Amino acid sequence: LWKGFRQKIDEFSVRLRELLAVYEEAEATRCFIAECEKMSTELDNERKSHADELRQINQDINHLEDTLKGVKGSKDSKKEIIARKYDEIERELQSTNQLLRESGVPEEELLSREQFLPLIEDEFVAVEHPTTSSLTPPLWFDQMSSLSLFGILQSQQSRLFNGSSDCSVAPLLDSRMRTSVNDQAKMKKCQSCEQLIHRNAPICPLCKAKSRSKHPKRPRRRMDS
Repeated sequence: LWKGFRQKIDEFSVRLRELLAVYEEAEATRCFIAECEKMSTELDNERKSHADELRQINQDINHLEDTLKGVKGSKDSKKEIIARKYDEIERELQSTNQLLRESGVPEEELLSREQFLPLIEDEFVAVEHPTTSSLTPPLWFDQMSSLSLFGILQSQQSRLFNGSSDCSVAPLLDSRMRTSVNDQAKMKKCQSCEQLIHRNAPICPLCKAKSRSKHPKRPRRRMDS
């Protein structure tokens, strides 16, 4: 009897060990599956985050391309304006030289392009710009705004006419210079837009700002009776 009982216990122990071994394998498999699913979820979330970043990058690229397109269009329009105004200035310079020729000024004393026309990149104006000047260094845009053509001519008056063989034209040009200088003496700068206006103008005709005198009158004190 005891022998049969011991045999049953041994068989039960073997079957129990087999069950536990299979259970451990199943538990390990379950844990592995859970880890894989967790990693899959994390990778999917990372993929979505990268997709959002890529979408934002594409939006930024499209916005930048639209901005560049608008800026390039503005640049092209400014190039046309610069070329047109440059031609206008050059024509004015040629007409002034023609006036000087008619007044008897020698060719070598005429106004040169590099003296008055600003140096501009060939990308904007296809003009060859000389690098030397026979009279004065090149003038830039900000310098041209504060100087008049005849004012510069007046500074060159002694060079143009002193010792010249044809001095009969000097009074004519000198008269025009004096007229220009006198006209400038009647002008003042608007304190708002800094443009030249008549010194007695109560309102700036350009920006409509009220003109203020540099030396305002002091109010008179009333005398006590």
